[in-house]
Amino acid sequence: NALIFCMGAEDGYREFCFHYVGKRAVQNHLDDPKTAENICNQASAEYKDECIYGMAVGFEEFFTPGRGKELCAEILNPENRQLCRKFKE
Repeated sequence: NALIFCMGAEDGYREFCFHYVGKRAVQNHLDDPKTAENICNQASAEYKDECIYGMAVGFEEFFTPGRGKELCAEILNPENRQLCRKFKE
C-alpha cells in the first residue's frame, strides 16, 4: 500500500510522498473523487492534509484552472473540505 510506503520514506520526502498519493488517487478516480478521499482518509493524521492537497493539485492538472476548488465542494467530509480549501491555485 502506498500510504505504508510513504510512512517509511525519509523525513524530507514524506510530505511529498503523501501529496503524490493524493494526486495519483484522484487521477485514477477522476469520476469518483470520494474514492480518492477514502484513500486519503487512511493516511496518518499528520500527513492527511498533504494527501487532500494532492487531490486538489491532481484535478488542477487534469482539468481547467479552478477545478481543484470545485473538488472541495464535491468532498462530503467537512474536515477534508476545509483542508482542500487551503489549496492555492
